[in-house]
Amino acid sequence: SKVVLQDKDYIKLGKTNVYFSTEVLNSPPKIIDFTVNPISDYNINDLISPRDILYKFFSDDNTIKQIHEIARQKFELIDDISDMIKINLDAALNEAIGNAQKHGHKYNSELPIEFRYIHKSDKLIMQVTDQGEGFLRWWTCKKYRYG
Repeated sequence: SKVVLQDKDYIKLGKTNVYFSTEVLNSPPKIIDFTVNPISDYNINDLISPRDILYKFFSDDNTIKQIHEIARQKFELIDDISDMIKINLDAALNEAIGNAQKHGHKYNSELPIEFRYIHKSDKLIMQVTDQGEGFLRWWTCKKYRYG
């Protein structure tokens, strides 16, 4: 059967553990839908300043590149983490979006990807959602169980 990673599962990314959560998230207060309006229609500050935002975008290479740049700028706004953690966050996001594009959408650039970014006082949540069928748990990369 197909399942997603379970709560508190994590993978190692360099020296950083990236945890998966089944926490139910409230609806985002801000949604930016690049499938309706292109990125160029927005003020960059409106894209990077919100601490809780959902971006919806097509899975073409150019748009994904622009989403990564927005995320990098958001990471730079986080004062209390090291540059190495920012690099690891960027790598984790790159991997998640790349997997959505490659495995979830099979490179169909007309299918949308959603990227939710939530910066709370005690944690950062990044959620990437695609239109794919999911994957078999036993087929995933080496993963660990926490707690």
